Amino acid sequence: MTQPLRIFNEAGLQAFTAAYSRARQSNPKQLMDVSNLLNDNNLTNVISRNVDIEPVRFRNAFDCGQHLYRLLESIQSDLRAHNIDPLTSKRL
Repeated sequence: MTQPLRIFNEAGLQAFTAAYSRARQSNPKQLMDVSNLLNDNNLTNVISRNVDIEPVRFRNAFDCGQHLYRLLESIQSDLRAHNIDPLTSKRL
């Protein structure tokens, strides 16, 4: 299943921060599932339909970084249109 690229709005950033805090404080530590947050139209905005995001399992962090770089490179114009810098954005 593929999905358009989304970015957290202010409410989404607050919800993510709260969920992260709960997961971090849990004992034992819990895996944080953010799929509900990412797919909530009240917490996110679509920034690009020009790329589909499909969950992928990577062999290592380097492969993940390469994939993310290529994905963001392919939608530079959409990112600029939304005034999003992928190097500094906390909402991506």
